[in-house]
Amino acid sequence: MGVQMQYVMAAVIGVGGGFLAFCLLGPLIEWFHRPRVVSSATSENERRFRSVFSIMDEARRQSLIKYYADKFGCNADQAMMHAVQEWKRDANRW
Repeated sequence: MGVQMQYVMAAVIGVGGGFLAFCLLGPLIEWFHRPRVVSSATSENERRFRSVFSIMDEARRQSLIKYYADKFGCNADQAMMHAVQEWKRDANRW
């Protein structure tokens, strides 16, 4: 009976430890999965641009905006629109 009691105690401690870890890490996991609030001052073009090019760092995104602004002779908002349109054309090409 001593060996069986050890298994029961190990199971109880394991479940308790798992529950404790869940309670402590739950808020941290929620923080990573919460939706990011985008300022209402940002345009639809900027929201779409940031969504499409989200894996790039900020310096690379700014470089891309400058490239399209120079290419089309337009402002940053229109450059973001052109970048997303070109990305869509490339994505739909295949």
